[in-house]
Amino acid sequence: MFATFRGTGQLNAHDEGDLIFDADEVPDDDPDAPEVISIADAIDTEGTGEVVAVEGLVTRIFGGTTVIEDGTAGIVVSRRDDVAEAAEIGDELQVIGSVGQFNGLFQLDSGNVEDFEVLSSGNTLPDPLEIGLDEVGDFQSRLVSIGGLEITGTDAATFEGGTNYEVTDGSTTSTLRIDGDSFYVGEPIPDGPFDFRGITGVFNDPQIFPLLEGDIEEAVEPTDLSIADAKDTDGTDELVAVTGTVTRVFGRSTVIQDGTGGIVVSRRQDVADAAAAGDELRVVGTVSTFNGLFQLDSGNVEGFEVLSSGNPLPDPVEITLDQVGDFQSELVLITGLEVEGAGTADFEGGTNYDVTDGSTTSTLRIDGDSFYVGEPIPDGPFDFRGITGAFNGPQIFPLIDGDITEQ
Repeated sequence: MFATFRGTGQLNAHDEGDLIFDADEVPDDDPDAPEVISIADAIDTEGTGEVVAVEGLVTRIFGGTTVIEDGTAGIVVSRRDDVAEAAEIGDELQVIGSVGQFNGLFQLDSGNVEDFEVLSSGNTLPDPLEIGLDEVGDFQSRLVSIGGLEITGTDAATFEGGTNYEVTDGSTTSTLRIDGDSFYVGEPIPDGPFDFRGITGVFNDPQIFPLLEGDIEEAVEPTDLSIADAKDTDGTDELVAVTGTVTRVFGRSTVIQDGTGGIVVSRRQDVADAAAAGDELRVVGTVSTFNGLFQLDSGNVEGFEVLSSGNPLPDPVEITLDQVGDFQSELVLITGLEVEGAGTADFEGGTNYDVTDGSTTSTLRIDGDSFYVGEPIPDGPFDFRGITGAFNGPQIFPLIDGDITEQ
């Protein structure tokens, strides 16, 4: 009902249903508030004076500075003690203001921040981007991971606050900045290689900023071991280096063997792409097991190198079916086998088959990348010449043409 009182239009609602709102037409609390845009897009407005709203996760806080990043870029909220005091690492923070630049550093500076709000807390930080030292300038105010660094050009024993140090990876030199609020003030300067895991910055040139304990981790030199001895370190997290000849590559798995045993480098597409049968491969990492299979798994491999190529493969060890578990991930020769109860005429990928030598029954696994997918299942005795594996029990893996030879 519309009424007039002393010349002023009024809406009088007396009964339920007198007022019906269209939610799309209800105004925002602040119709003048800017639309939230990505940090990367906000950086593009630098120098225009345009007021923008950005949202990102707080990755570091030091002094009156708060660093946030989203999936597109990072930016600093600088010289704002109120923001730094209100925020914590892991908070999702919205900031409204205009983007400026100071000596190359993009920032929402004290005089340009109009408002801020902590939207949520306790969020997981983004994984650091693995980059090279020469890429620091491309990832300003981001969490990054850079390996194999060394401090040069100083005789000091400990870090001092408010000081720059020269850092190199052997080919590029950059700046490591120890802020006055850094954990590392007074801490020993690494006298050898270290890895950096923290935020980047700029002051006329790119810088890396170790701020929290753990941002600098001195590199641990791996222990060179035989594959057999490396397997004995399973569960200890000891960093080891093993060298062996690549015998098979399938999917994301690379199998290597030395004179003492074999092991799988698993779920590492980069290794599988770089390696070929006959390569001599060195792998650094920690050994684990998965359902009985010894492995250097994806998250535990810290590095690898192809040392040479075109080497002869080791001769298969002639064993019986009941010995498969003793020669895991090695090239073996087993004669006089038969597939039992296959149910189909051809091998199918991702399938296990019972195989017997007349006295022992084991598992023959046809991997999805095996040559034998779609090939006829032998209807009589055959010899196996290939690698062994394990998945809660020993397995044999025919992978390439010739691994199965009918008698």
